[in-house]
Amino acid sequence: MVNYSLISAALSRTSKAHLVEQYCEAIVESSDDAIVGKTIDGRVISWNSAAERLFGYTAKEVQGQSIVFLIPADRVDEEATLLGRVARGERIQHYFTERIHKDGYTVPVSLALSPVRDSAGEVIGVSGIARDITDQLRLACAESRFAALVENSDDAIISKTLDGVVTSWNQGAQRIFGYSAEEMIGQPMLRLFPQELAHEEREILDRVRAGNKVDHYKSERLDKHGRRIHVSVTISPICDARGRIVGVSSIARDITEQVQVQEVVEHHANYDALTGLPNRRLFDIRLGEFMARTRNSGKPFALIYMDLNKFKQVNDTLGHDAGDAVLVHAAKQIRGSIRSEDFAARFGGDEFLVLLGDVKGSREARLVAEKLMENLRQPLQYAGRELSICASVGIAVHSRPGESGKELIQRADQALYQAKDRGGNCLQVYDRVLGACRTRHNQLLADLPIALERDQFDLHFQPIIDLRDNSVSKAEALMRWHHPEFGPVGPDEFIPIAEENGYICELGEWVFDSVMRILPEWVALFGPNFQVGINKSPLQFLSDETMPTRWAQRLQQAGLDGRNLVVEITENSLMGRADIVTQKMALIAEAGMQVAIDDFGTGYSSLSYLNRFPVDYLKIDRAFVRDLTRDSRDFVLCEAMVAMAHKLNMRVVAEGVETAEQRSLLAGIGCDYGQGYLYSPPLGRREFLAFMYTSCPLRAFATA
Repeated sequence: MVNYSLISAALSRTSKAHLVEQYCEAIVESSDDAIVGKTIDGRVISWNSAAERLFGYTAKEVQGQSIVFLIPADRVDEEATLLGRVARGERIQHYFTERIHKDGYTVPVSLALSPVRDSAGEVIGVSGIARDITDQLRLACAESRFAALVENSDDAIISKTLDGVVTSWNQGAQRIFGYSAEEMIGQPMLRLFPQELAHEEREILDRVRAGNKVDHYKSERLDKHGRRIHVSVTISPICDARGRIVGVSSIARDITEQVQVQEVVEHHANYDALTGLPNRRLFDIRLGEFMARTRNSGKPFALIYMDLNKFKQVNDTLGHDAGDAVLVHAAKQIRGSIRSEDFAARFGGDEFLVLLGDVKGSREARLVAEKLMENLRQPLQYAGRELSICASVGIAVHSRPGESGKELIQRADQALYQAKDRGGNCLQVYDRVLGACRTRHNQLLADLPIALERDQFDLHFQPIIDLRDNSVSKAEALMRWHHPEFGPVGPDEFIPIAEENGYICELGEWVFDSVMRILPEWVALFGPNFQVGINKSPLQFLSDETMPTRWAQRLQQAGLDGRNLVVEITENSLMGRADIVTQKMALIAEAGMQVAIDDFGTGYSSLSYLNRFPVDYLKIDRAFVRDLTRDSRDFVLCEAMVAMAHKLNMRVVAEGVETAEQRSLLAGIGCDYGQGYLYSPPLGRREFLAFMYTSCPLRAFATA
């Protein structure tokens, strides 16, 4: 009888084995890796599709063949060793070697070899898996090359977190900045930033967080020793596999040498090789900047056009080396005469240009030009000879919208040529209409005598404040012209015209007469010591021989003490003939009138003049007060002038006081009086009286 149950069980086992075999065969065939079965002596017994693709041979071609057809000649012993190890039951993983493709080229592979055993456990064959690692090796090679490039790059290649903490630091970074990787990794990148550029790091990180790249950004960094390094920086975000920004990549190139070379090139392009002053090219750029500032702020600036007198004669008689020495000397004196906000340039040949920033008008520009001309007169020692240098100067003030830089230069040039026409070694202010546009100048000149006849002039008075108690016992009389066509005309414009055309003495007498009409009343109101200062131009002071006697008689007739009148003269007035100045000063002192040196510190006077002549007041020019702070040079100069004046029994008035800080500093160094817009602008007669009654301590009137 047939045992059907045993037969059924046997068939079931056979079916399952066949199913398992099919699964294994499917897995082997679907693998991307080459799977090869071979005998213990190396003959091929199985060869999957991946092996066909990897090595180029079909299974039919290699079946029963020794595996040596795949082995490079220099690796045959290696194959024998591997088979021996597997025969001993060893499993081999990730063994890197090479095999030969059917077409003859070498294929790098990673091998995994396992023993195949029979039912008794004996090793009867080898199962081999070969994986093509060509791409892996290429990637590793690329990574190696990249790492070598990064490490050996001359550029600083740095990565950091989104918080700016350094995470990698190459040798280039160490060469440029001096820090090793150990010193910088884990440290904030801000360590390299100058304090004033710290904001750049925040801005860079913000841009990277937003996914933006920064290309070739030029900036500065600090090295380990605190030296500034010019760098060109490229910043990129670092993203993870999901595209999320997780860090920052920074490549910084040291461009310090490049910047220095560029600076040298730009210096040669923008500066005169002989004198070191800016040349015409840079002057044109700065002129444009000055004009833009005036358009935006409304504040005027002035242009000084200067030409050295008799320069050609020096060149012709002493040679070009002497001429060069003169130009270098002139440039040095010009540099030493201007303020930090000013700009000087050599325009070509023996011509120089100076831009004066933040001037209130032609008078202030004239003062700077006069100082400049005086400094130029300092003799130059050359080859055992003393060379005297002087210049002709033209001045133009720019305050008009729509005027071009070329037109401004032309106006200054026209003023310069007029100065030369007057004999040279002098200055001329262009008053908007000089040269081809002299209509206004000519009109004012023609109208000056008419203005005197028709009483178009008016006096304004600016209070002078006692810094000890804020009382007022003094005022300066200032002339104003109400022109019927042009409206208000300032003294900066009409006084030079009057001086140049012989009207200055008449204007001076008009001021004196006007003051004398009100001074008795004001002395009665404000006290017997009340004083009014009257300005006298150098020309008027030196040419009017009878002025002291005539004025003394008028004061006596009005019942006034000579001390009620202060004659204000500039330093330049003291530079006339010593005999005339001595006589004038003696007569003024004899009449009891007092003398003030106006705009002290800006003229030409020697300190010996202060000791020689009877001077009662020094008026410190506003140029020393304008930028006054405790740590400024102006403070030192003001302190010295006050101390000197007090030693000479003079009192000091500071002009141009506009802030409480200036007042406090001046009072602290013992300055006696202050005058300026902090207290009051120049006021008409009625406004001045109102000021005296409403703004000042009444006790000042009785005790002044």
